[in-house]
Amino acid sequence: MARIITDGLTPLQVGRLNAALDKPVRIDGAVTTWRAYVATLPGDKRESNDMASYSRTRFNRMNGREQEAYIKRLEARRVYMLAVPHPTFGTVWQPVAKVIFDAVAREEEPEDGPEYLTEAEAAELFGDAPAGKAV
Repeated sequence: MARIITDGLTPLQVGRLNAALDKPVRIDGAVTTWRAYVATLPGDKRESNDMASYSRTRFNRMNGREQEAYIKRLEARRVYMLAVPHPTFGTVWQPVAKVIFDAVAREEEPEDGPEYLTEAEAAELFGDAPAGKAV
């Protein structure tokens, strides 16, 4: 699960982050805050350009120089997204504000060490011989 990191932020930045996280948002028909919603996500992040907002009609009404500038503006604009697990589509990318994107960190799952069997479990699995003795 994702967690919010505020280490190294100034009080002003923490205030902006808290204001962004406390905004209500409607997702999947339910109203919640960004803070509650982000806490349920795995924390995978990605950023991309804004070519999704490309308008072919607007592009065709421009001359060549304006078209080049339009494409450069869209490629320079960044969209920040978090991965949202979806039952049908697998992973869906949800756009979020940059302050939320920067503060979200993936919660690393603790690595489990090697598991050892107790003598009772070993006897149950392998027979009545005590562990370490030949049968």
